[in-house]
Amino acid sequence: MAEIKTECPHCGKRYRVDDAEIGGDIECLRCEKFFTVRPIGAPPAAPATPDPIPESGSRPVFLPMVGMGMVPVAPGVCQMGSTSGQAGDAPVHGVRLTYPFWIGCTPVTQTEFDAVMGVGNNPSFFRAPTLPVESISWETAADFCRRLTEMQRHVGRIGEDRVFRLPTEAEWEYACRDGAAGTPAAAAEPPPQFFFGDDPLLLDAFVWHKGNSNGSPHPVAQKQPNALGLYDLLGNVGEWCLDWYAPGTADSMVNPSGPASGTRRVRRGGSWDSIPARCRVASRLGVDPECRSPLLGFRVVLVPASALR
Repeated sequence: MAEIKTECPHCGKRYRVDDAEIGGDIECLRCEKFFTVRPIGAPPAAPATPDPIPESGSRPVFLPMVGMGMVPVAPGVCQMGSTSGQAGDAPVHGVRLTYPFWIGCTPVTQTEFDAVMGVGNNPSFFRAPTLPVESISWETAADFCRRLTEMQRHVGRIGEDRVFRLPTEAEWEYACRDGAAGTPAAAAEPPPQFFFGDDPLLLDAFVWHKGNSNGSPHPVAQKQPNALGLYDLLGNVGEWCLDWYAPGTADSMVNPSGPASGTRRVRRGGSWDSIPARCRVASRLGVDPECRSPLLGFRVVLVPASALR
């Protein structure tokens, strides 16, 4: 393959790249914005016809440059929390989400991470393309979301009015409980311990946990999903959330996003090393945001920019 010279249209930095990359999108190392590769001096490319992601939908969408599937979640209500388990999981309280959003079908994989952050930046202890990325700090997960937002805006998939970010724990638990607004499960108090009911003997069909993981994470989407088509919610790797950790509340809330500051960030979901009690929907932990653990990864949501605190 021959080399060509290309130039970032945002800041003017020049690069040598393989001609096979012409027409593809790369991130400028100087300004950290994405641009389409074309030879210096070549006429502007015809504008692409983007396929914007709708605000809401009934079927999953796919991010071709990244390889990520996203599932739509409608607005609605659910009961969060638990009356059993750890003290921090209580009390049960109602939550209403007033906006539709999209959530990743799986935790972010190492292939998806490389597509956004660049090959060579994968921090994972266990390495394989379809394994969830792990050993990642909260800020690195948030930076992935920022870069994914820039990438998808560049190709016209989303506008300035929407962003990719980490889910709030309310969004995470609502989606985990199937986003089932108006169903008996949504109004149940106490709500089921797992999204499939209360029987821990069914865990093996849905969850990689301490009892069946053989001491390591597994490729995503190998177990059964919840009713929305979301995989690996309660096991494989725990997942960073947007919120600062705080004790639970009994108050019903609308679009909660946690306190404005704190010392620990919320982790949701169990991991490949979790006992069944830690794989319950309501199980929550506060974790130092600098923590880099092979038990901890993340998934992303696409939300209205107004829902970003």
